[in-house]
Amino acid sequence: MKRTAIVLATLSVSPAFAADLINMPSQMTAPTPVMDTWTGFYTGVNAGMGHAEVTRGGAVMGGFDALRGINGGAQIGYNLQTGPAVFGVEADLQGAHMSQSINGATHTLQYFGTVRARVGLDIAGMVMPYLTAGIAGGGATHDLPPPGASSTKFHAGWTVGAGVEAKLSDNVSVKAEYLHLNLGEAVYFPVAGIANTEVEMGANIARIGVNFHF
Repeated sequence: MKRTAIVLATLSVSPAFAADLINMPSQMTAPTPVMDTWTGFYTGVNAGMGHAEVTRGGAVMGGFDALRGINGGAQIGYNLQTGPAVFGVEADLQGAHMSQSINGATHTLQYFGTVRARVGLDIAGMVMPYLTAGIAGGGATHDLPPPGASSTKFHAGWTVGAGVEAKLSDNVSVKAEYLHLNLGEAVYFPVAGIANTEVEMGANIARIGVNFHF
């Protein structure tokens, strides 16, 4: 009789226990990725400083770091990630005030912009060091000593650089970047009787920025 009671009690508990086993959540679910990939469009802002070499009429104006100042602007781009490799294109436009004077004449880089390819390496979905290269252009003003005239020209050339970008979240990243710009030469005051009007510029820019991904 005692044995029968034990059997009946076991049978009555077993269905409930089996149901609990069936309804238990699985412990083998795949982990949720912490970060998205770098693929997609982004836009952002940046600010930095730079110095440049200015050559006027074949003579260097004050040396390599003669032309100094600040710059800031905005960028827009697109990334495509394949495995750990990240390929992208980025365009930026910068306002600048990088100026230098010699013998009363002043040369000022007022703005510049670039269109560049980027090749990076994704590290753990969070950090991406990269190399970049492309075309560059900028506008500058050359002022002769008072009461001299002023002339503004556009320079076109190329740029190379490197940087590192890190994600703060799925949609926000920060970056630090170095660019060397060779802006080529332009002829200021293209009239007879004014010497040393061919001006060539090469700038080095260090900047930081933030990007918003979508």
